[in-house]
Amino acid sequence: MMTLKSNINIQEIKREFRRLTLVLLASFLVGGVVVFLFHKIGSDSRGTAAISDPIFDLSIGYVFYHNWIIAMILLIGIISRKTVTYVFLSIQGFIFGAQIISVALVGMPMLEVVIRLSHGMLEIPALLIMALAGTVVIKDKQALRLFALFVVVSSVLLWFAAVWEIKITPELWLMFVKGK
Repeated sequence: MMTLKSNINIQEIKREFRRLTLVLLASFLVGGVVVFLFHKIGSDSRGTAAISDPIFDLSIGYVFYHNWIIAMILLIGIISRKTVTYVFLSIQGFIFGAQIISVALVGMPMLEVVIRLSHGMLEIPALLIMALAGTVVIKDKQALRLFALFVVVSSVLLWFAAVWEIKITPELWLMFVKGK
């Protein structure tokens, strides 16, 4: 019986995942700090935020497609030797951190922020897994299978995140924020 020897180093994959997670977290924090500082440095006049009902007219397919295209950009790291993956993941983290601080600074209650962003518990791991796929060096069939597994798992998580965002988030929002 013949067994395939794999060139996949699990320890290296774990290290890469930790690096990607740290990059996302650091850029998230930087985004939040930058928005907070610009808010403090800016004028004393406060703008009004468009805090309204969640958008109920988006489809699951639309949200999934939008998030999936963003996640696919992370795969360009295969060609760019991880550079695009890290840069794009940093941009996503920065935007996410900036958004959270922005809505908090304009007075959105924290419960509402948490409810509106609750789908992120699936979306963020999906982006990290897709980013990890963008760092896989495909040298053999085992690496190709690992790459495909990462893409499939990430895509499934993005689908469930879209379902959560469109079907569950509005219900949570109505229940806890609007009290209906």
